[in-house]
Order: sequence, then structure tokens, then C-alpha cells
Amino acid sequence: MPQHASTGAKGDPRGVRRAKFWYGYKVKLLVDSQSQYIPAGVACSAHVSDQRPAIVLLKYMKERFPHLEPNYALADKGYDSEPVYRQIRNVGTFPIIPLIHRYELPKGVDKHFRPTCKLGHAYVYDSHDAKRDTIKLTMPKECTSCPFQADGCQKVYKFRIEEDVTQVHCTRTWE
Repeated sequence: MPQHASTGAKGDPRGVRRAKFWYGYKVKLLVDSQSQYIPAGVACSAHVSDQRPAIVLLKYMKERFPHLEPNYALADKGYDSEPVYRQIRNVGTFPIIPLIHRYELPKGVDKHFRPTCKLGHAYVYDSHDAKRDTIKLTMPKECTSCPFQADGCQKVYKFRIEEDVTQVHCTRTWE
């Protein structure tokens, strides 16, 4: 990772003002929220995205502190990317990361990225099977009298976390 002073930029999330620039470095820390202990930290150039140091820190934590078993990894939306989700899952942790606002939603999901039925109703979070590492969603209440029920509308929707690791962060908001 580059470790020389450089120019970093951060855009205004509302799009009202221009981007803010600074010259220098970024410091990223892993913090245990219960004890407020800092097990690891890294400094890098200001232009480096947040995702690279996060992956480095998570790998370091897994190697250096194998006895630590965190339940959750909490981060801001700058860490919303598939490589970060995969590394968090490799550590054995559940990610809690808000989504980066995207202009277009993928087909078949609502604004919270929950799968939807043919009429656009969102499936409801049912459970997490830790043994099989799957998330289970059930048919929405509106679909009990749906005309598409006999035409292939699913009653239960399951997916393995390893197959769709980016969808995992949404499950806590589904409960």
C-alpha cells in the first residue's frame, strides 16, 4: 500500500457542494467496541480507497489475533464492496455496512435489496441457518391470494451467504 503523502478527495454526499480535498495520509483502525481496545491500525496515502486498508487490517487481525471472535463488523458505506464483505466473512464475522446509494436497483429487488415476487411485494426475513450458512425468506402476506402462486411464484426464498455475500448486510434490516 502506498505510504507517501498524497492528495485525497471526498465528494459531498448530498451533491450540493464541491468535493473536499486534503493533502496527507489516512489512518484506519480496528477497534473492539466492547473494550475500546485497538488491536490493529494502518497508515496509508490519502488517495487510497477505504477498502484496501480494510482488507489488510482484517487479514492482519485474523493472523495476529486468532482467539478474537467478533460477532459483527461495523463500517460506513465507504466499505460497501464485495471484496470487503468476503474478507469479513472469512474472519467469521457478520458485516453491518450501509449501502452506497446507487441510481438503479437490480431487477427483482426492492429499495432495501430484498427479493420481490412477480407483483413487486418484498419477501420477509425468516431466519439464518448458521450450520448451512443460509438466509431464509418467506412469501409476503400479500401473496396468499396471488394469481401467480401456481405459476412458479416461490413460497420460500433461500440463498447461501457465500453465493451472494453482498446481500448479507441487508438481513439485519429485514428482521
